[in-house]
Amino acid sequence: MQKAEIKVWIDTINIIPGQIRKMEIHKALTESRFYIPIISTNSVSKVGRFHSELRIALEILDKYPCTKTFIIPMRIEECSPLHPRIEEIHWVDMFPSWEDGINKIIKSIKHS
Repeated sequence: MQKAEIKVWIDTINIIPGQIRKMEIHKALTESRFYIPIISTNSVSKVGRFHSELRIALEILDKYPCTKTFIIPMRIEECSPLHPRIEEIHWVDMFPSWEDGINKIIKSIKHS
């Protein structure tokens, strides 16, 4: 994404020691133009942050017109998102070609 000059926020990189993770993630989601959840067997089956972030992102999505993109689901392996609203959104498969997947995400961001 760096070559495409798209600013990316990643919790493990952008949250510094001492900050409250939940608060920083909420702030980042509300200030972001796009949210790219990484869909994997692990993320959809475990209880925790992924689903909390997804609920916040879906609340933000409700503020956008139907013609605008906010959530771009990225699927890194064969699995189903499990959340009915995410299943309605066309996702990007990062397999078999990671490069093709990144190009699709960049195209979606630049189109919006």
